[in-house]
Amino acid sequence: MLETLNLVQKQKLTIKAKSYVLKEGKMYRLGENNRLHRCLTTLEAQIVLKELHERMVGRHFATNITAKKILDASYWWPTLFKDTHEFCKICDNC
Repeated sequence: MLETLNLVQKQKLTIKAKSYVLKEGKMYRLGENNRLHRCLTTLEAQIVLKELHERMVGRHFATNITAKKILDASYWWPTLFKDTHEFCKICDNC
């Protein structure tokens, strides 16, 4: 795949890759203050989203609070904010 990229695309990829670290077979994204957030698969993200949204005896948190809890738990995925917004929007208990 890399051989099909032009020079500008390779440079952009190199810059973007600096935000990620591979550690013990797991991918992490560097967040604020160089804090590592484990990159989750789609399935893992859905489980974490549900757990952190509905945590604490069935209390349901709003979008921004849920997203902050996910980041505070050191998780990340590319569509975290979009997915959190959609999940909270369709939640019957919010």
